[in-house]
Amino acid sequence: MLYKVTSYMLEQEAVVEARDSAQAKRKACKLWNIRPFFTKERRIYNAEMCEV
Repeated sequence: MLYKVTSYMLEQEAVVEARDSAQAKRKACKLWNIRPFFTKERRIYNAEMCEV
């Protein structure tokens, strides 16, 4: 499934293919070169399923 991940702190969006929202957030963090555990603590992202 496709997920749109939004980072409010970084003001960026990414669309990634993932099994679930947790994997989508991890993939987006890799794209943005940030550590997933850092973002989890601060809640700087949101993942929503996209319709194709």
